[in-house]
Amino acid sequence: MKKTRICKRCGLPRPLFCFRETTRGLAARCVDCEALPPLKPDDRHRRYRVRHPDRATLQDRRGNLRKHNITPEQYDALVEKQNGCCAVCGHKVDPEKRGPPGVLCVDHDHSCCDKAGSCGKCIRGLACTPCNVAAAWVDQYGEEGIEQLRQYLAKPPIIF
Repeated sequence: MKKTRICKRCGLPRPLFCFRETTRGLAARCVDCEALPPLKPDDRHRRYRVRHPDRATLQDRRGNLRKHNITPEQYDALVEKQNGCCAVCGHKVDPEKRGPPGVLCVDHDHSCCDKAGSCGKCIRGLACTPCNVAAAWVDQYGEEGIEQLRQYLAKPPIIF
């Protein structure tokens, strides 16, 4: 007979006496975890990502592509067309890496669409995260913003 049970919250094998009895049998969480405040949604999300990294990556990809109204096949075709490199800087991105710089972001014209994603018609290409952020910044602030940034970098107001 089984002498331990794995707590659904902490994930540790605990002796059976550490679980409260319910009308349906033993509780899913140990008494120590039941005494803790409930997990915030962010904690549950983080814990899921740690336990299921492959599923979380796939869900991220699907959500990101859905946001930009393109299919995984269209994304893969763009990656192949760009030889797995950023369209801006030409940096080769390792698809096995999770998160920046292991992904190519969908770069789109921010002036075309007023929502967070894109319509799918204004996609310019795939860019690494730093280049995609820079392109969005240039879209937002234009040439005047670039000139202000150049002036700031040339002569910063405070130097220690």
